[in-house]
Amino acid sequence: MNKFSLVSFGLAILFALGGGYAITVMSGVPPQVYADFREEEKIPRNDIIEEPEPDRYEPKGSEPESDQTIPDDSSEPSEPSESSASGSSVLSGRSQSQSQPMASQSTASQSPSASSALSSPSVSSAPQTSLPPSNPAPPMQGGGTLLVTVSGVRKELPAVEVVSYFTTAEVSDSFEREAIKAQAVASHTYVAYNNSVGRAPDMPTWRTPSNHIVSIVSEVIDKKIYYGGNLINAVYHASSAGRTNSAAEVWGSHIPYLVSVESKYDNAANWDLRKVFSTKETTDLLYNNAKIQTSGPTESWFTILSRTSGGYADRVNICGNTHFTNRAGVSAPITGRAIREQIMDPFSLRSAWFNITIEGDNIVFTTRGWGHGAGMPQNGANEYARREGWTYEQILRHYYTGVSVG
Repeated sequence: MNKFSLVSFGLAILFALGGGYAITVMSGVPPQVYADFREEEKIPRNDIIEEPEPDRYEPKGSEPESDQTIPDDSSEPSEPSESSASGSSVLSGRSQSQSQPMASQSTASQSPSASSALSSPSVSSAPQTSLPPSNPAPPMQGGGTLLVTVSGVRKELPAVEVVSYFTTAEVSDSFEREAIKAQAVASHTYVAYNNSVGRAPDMPTWRTPSNHIVSIVSEVIDKKIYYGGNLINAVYHASSAGRTNSAAEVWGSHIPYLVSVESKYDNAANWDLRKVFSTKETTDLLYNNAKIQTSGPTESWFTILSRTSGGYADRVNICGNTHFTNRAGVSAPITGRAIREQIMDPFSLRSAWFNITIEGDNIVFTTRGWGHGAGMPQNGANEYARREGWTYEQILRHYYTGVSVG
């Protein structure tokens, strides 16, 4: 048998016994990490919903994750398995009283989370890796437990661990300490609110909480946000367009603590970003995603009819149509949110705040902000902490109107 045959035979055995090991040999990437790279491309956005939800899983202040899968808008969220792992950590080999975060492959480093014709997706968590953390965090204690879904299984886990993972998925270590605290309290409140109505949110486990994040989360683990004595649905997003949207403008229902407020420093990130579509690409997208046939001069294809309090596109006319046929086969109003989430290459636009211009054979969307625009924008919160010295409570009371923190 010659050398070439021996090599081929050896590779065949490797793939037969364990394709992952062969991947490791050929690429230098451990098999579970390789799987994570592939899985990260399939994590769906969590802001195609009827009920307010954070713009989770969008890494803040950086590039968006690639190739997000958009669930069918007509489907209801799948109910997670009732298998419970109460008292056991999501991180293997650790008890509830001694939970240290396990390393997972990080994404590109906002969350998020949103038209009333769109319904709630189910979100799948990325798999964990077996790589140990380089600097194990201190034990996660305090704050009781929270119910979350990990890889389709409901688990009751230490609140510090849960909140540390949610916070890590939303903001970076470089954020101001008070802004990180604000995000931690908002994340804790969001999960606790969902638990109070019988839901177990999907827990993002693909990024490892650092000692820095765990330490800050521990300082505020007993704090949550209330309106009229009840937990709020603490939605958030990466950046607003200078003023947030109200819940009514995003989801169609008035929520007294989610009204439009100023966020004057949000122009520090995600501002005036361009997304270019060719006229052919636009024609195909409009027909395939909205059943709209283009006609007339390109300059007349899009007309923004109204805007929200935050300046986001509200009602839009496309080629003489004010309604489109969504993926459920139902006629729905054409809104800025529908254009962002369903019609124009879903989620390629960072927000529904956009202007549209024609440049030759191209249609250019210029956006401001990142996310649905309701609730707390993380970049805005960070800038208020950095420039004006706001505490986390000041930040939360500004973006969630009329609330108390305690």
